[in-house]
Amino acid sequence: MSTYIIGDIHGCYRELKFLLKKINFDVQHDVLWITGDLVFRGKDSLSVLRFLYSIRKNIKLVLGNNDLNLIKIFLGLQKNDKKFNIDNLLKAFDRDKLIFWLLKQPLLHIDIKKKILLVHAGIFPFWTFKEIIYYHEMIHSRLKSADFFSFLSESLKYNVKYFSWKLAFNSKKYIFFILNVFTKMRYISLNGDLNFSRIYNHDEAKSMDLYPWFNIYNRITAINKFTIIFGHWSTIRGRGTPRNIIGLDTGCCWHGCLTALCWDNKKIYSQNCF
Repeated sequence: MSTYIIGDIHGCYRELKFLLKKINFDVQHDVLWITGDLVFRGKDSLSVLRFLYSIRKNIKLVLGNNDLNLIKIFLGLQKNDKKFNIDNLLKAFDRDKLIFWLLKQPLLHIDIKKKILLVHAGIFPFWTFKEIIYYHEMIHSRLKSADFFSFLSESLKYNVKYFSWKLAFNSKKYIFFILNVFTKMRYISLNGDLNFSRIYNHDEAKSMDLYPWFNIYNRITAINKFTIIFGHWSTIRGRGTPRNIIGLDTGCCWHGCLTALCWDNKKIYSQNCF
């Protein structure tokens, strides 16, 4: 049995199938981990969801920001846009089954034996291992609860450019700070503030005293000796991360490629965008 970890698919169904063929993925024995953002922008988000649902016993996936956006659009909390390329998904006869299955997925997967931590956007460097597990369960339980609609509705209020952990911690805002860490985080300040401004490169960010979250000392890799695997950041194409932090979003929906990592031999596979 092999463990493969694949980056953000973004509706690129054809590329996904070719990549799985390239790695000789055996649906009966192998396990596929996915960094989230299954949908949006690619040509066939519906087929991606149908296929992954059909092999759901052999996959472990985490929710990305675009997966949550799909759920919000389905619930009427957010407007659809043609650039998302999900019209056929929203009209599909099995839409409800697929989207409610997606809603139940976690934002974090941990394999203690393999020492892997899978997340969509990243891990807040200032949290301990116990805090990460605790904060994730807070979010996951809300999404699985009967009150998921209200939770997602309220989350729209916190689609902001700046988010302070220090200010959020002593208010009800902190749960939405946590949600943004797992699904949207890229640049942060040295005091732990999230910054979602449009920033074009690391040099520009540094001039604003901002840094990629993975360039700040992280006790999960340094002390707990885990490897963090994430997606979300297509513009870095998986480059520039320190040892034991691996980015697998290589921009398939942006004319890049879809990337998979075989954990057993650490071999990288890729499939160019059609």
